[in-house]
Amino acid sequence: MEKKCFIVGKICLFLSILIGGTRVSFADTHNEMGEFLTDLGESYYNQGDTQEAIHEFSKALLVDPSNEKAKRYLKELGLDQGLYKGIKTRSSQVAELADQVKGYKQQVTDLEKQRLEIEEQSRQFKEEKDSFIKQNQTKLAKAQELQANVRQMEESHKRHLAERDTQIKQMEKYYQDKSRDYQQTLEQQKSQFTTQLSVQSSALEVKEEDIKVVKGKLDALIGRGLGREDQAAVLTQKVHQLKKEAQREEKRRDNMFQAVDEYLYLRNDVLNDLKNQVVYGELDLVKEEQRRWVRLDDLIELNDSVGQHRYWLNERDAWIEEKNKSLNSLTGRLADIQTELKKKNALIQEQEKHLLDLKKELQNARSQLKNLQGGSQ
Repeated sequence: MEKKCFIVGKICLFLSILIGGTRVSFADTHNEMGEFLTDLGESYYNQGDTQEAIHEFSKALLVDPSNEKAKRYLKELGLDQGLYKGIKTRSSQVAELADQVKGYKQQVTDLEKQRLEIEEQSRQFKEEKDSFIKQNQTKLAKAQELQANVRQMEESHKRHLAERDTQIKQMEKYYQDKSRDYQQTLEQQKSQFTTQLSVQSSALEVKEEDIKVVKGKLDALIGRGLGREDQAAVLTQKVHQLKKEAQREEKRRDNMFQAVDEYLYLRNDVLNDLKNQVVYGELDLVKEEQRRWVRLDDLIELNDSVGQHRYWLNERDAWIEEKNKSLNSLTGRLADIQTELKKKNALIQEQEKHLLDLKKELQNARSQLKNLQGGSQ
């Protein structure tokens, strides 16, 4: 009964405030609700009901945190933040959560944009990788072709060297045999010539002795007189003939020595030509070997280039893998952010539900006031 009388007293106080010209608006804005609750709390405060006044001032501060009048009354009553500190804190977090949600959405947009950029870069790098792989395959095919050509050239070169070695050995054997035959022939000719010279020398010695004998006889004949001049002339002619034969034999011996010298000179020329052919053949082999090494250097350089491209491709693959890991990390972060957003949305819905309950409570209070106002009229 006392409580009912107290409610009637409160209603009368509100009616007196309304009749006194105080304009109270029942709009749905926070400021108006805050003013309404503040006025209601002020009426309780004037009546001496500090507990109800504190509740109303706390509600006003909850609806409108910037309500200075409610803050001043609460401060006078020994409270800074009102009774609904936790609720007010959650209410004040609504705007903060909304800002965080907005920031998270912006981060999601930025991360999505970054993901698209990374995917585009990955696609470009994949195209570049495919292009480099094709180039590398072309170079590898060319390198394999060069290796096959080098192997063929090496085999051909080895066969050519073997053939040249065989030919050189055959030519050396042939010229050694010819030289040995010429040497044997020369030895035989020298032996024969020496024998002939010995025979001719013996004959010349015999003839010289004959000449001496003839000269002695000639001298004897000369000494005997002119009767023997004819015989002396015959002997003199015979001596001249023997001298001519000796000169012919000597000339023949000189011709034989000259022929031997010419043969030796010719043999030396043939041996020199053979040596020159062997030397030129060796020079050709050296030049061919140098050309082969140059081709091998080109092949090595090509292999080095292929190795460098492989190393570069491996680096690109590592970079792409790192970017994929970063993208996966961003995806995980997006999932975490979305989970956090769901939690924040649930909290916001809870706060909105709480505010709706407060609005319903205010609307009920307004309805009661209207009913009371209508009853009083």
